[in-house]
Amino acid sequence: LSKILNNTRQYLNVFLNHPIYKIYKFFKGDRASALPEIPSPQNRQASESEKEEDSESHLDKADNLFASADVEGALQSYQAVFTRHPQNTRAIAGLARVYQTRGEIPKDQDLLLAALKRDPESIDFLTLLASSYLSTGNYWNAERYYKKIIECSPKNIEACFGLADLALTDAKYEEAMKLYEQILTAEPGNLAALSGLGECAKTLPAAKTLIEELRNRHPNNKLISDIVTHNEQILSRPLTSIIIPVFNQVNYTKQCIDRIKTNTPRPFEII
Repeated sequence: LSKILNNTRQYLNVFLNHPIYKIYKFFKGDRASALPEIPSPQNRQASESEKEEDSESHLDKADNLFASADVEGALQSYQAVFTRHPQNTRAIAGLARVYQTRGEIPKDQDLLLAALKRDPESIDFLTLLASSYLSTGNYWNAERYYKKIIECSPKNIEACFGLADLALTDAKYEEAMKLYEQILTAEPGNLAALSGLGECAKTLPAAKTLIEELRNRHPNNKLISDIVTHNEQILSRPLTSIIIPVFNQVNYTKQCIDRIKTNTPRPFEII
């Protein structure tokens, strides 16, 4: 019975809104209900501003839900705005973060690539895409997009960190050192940059000298003192030689080197 009633309502609604029925009403004299209401410019403007306010409140709600780890609730709120306004920057960035959190990386990357076609210099979209590639081990693309951010915004700290960490992973210590130094010029007390510089100092004399200069400049900074002490302890250890037999298995060799760099105490050499 419920199904029949619903179907009847739908058919009746279609009939009452059908153009032929409206023409019939118009000629019968019921012109007010037959013609569509044309909103005035003031009403149109008011209605558009109401929609914008509604979108902003939806996005605020979505941001709060995401911050409180309610990923599903945030997804629904971001999608509600994105459906109505497919070019809304906040909605796109929010959806991308949600997709990354849910592990839906292809969705996340497709969304951001489409958004970058419309706005190729958006720092938010470039940063999210670079971090997405980084999280999946696609270092080449991650580096490519971090470099694009630097082109658009040379002093962008997040992009400098991304490139420095990639350089450190690839054992490009001089490149990493320059980037960490650039970050520390902008933010002298940045702990993550100091830690990264400390990693460089384990193998790079120039980085060690820079850390010692920083200690002289900031004698009360405990982290810098700890890094210097730690590096001195490392340098006092005997060198370990690690020999890796290889035979046309470059991927296994790369994995092996990555594991050694992550898990083996320094100093060591790889043969």
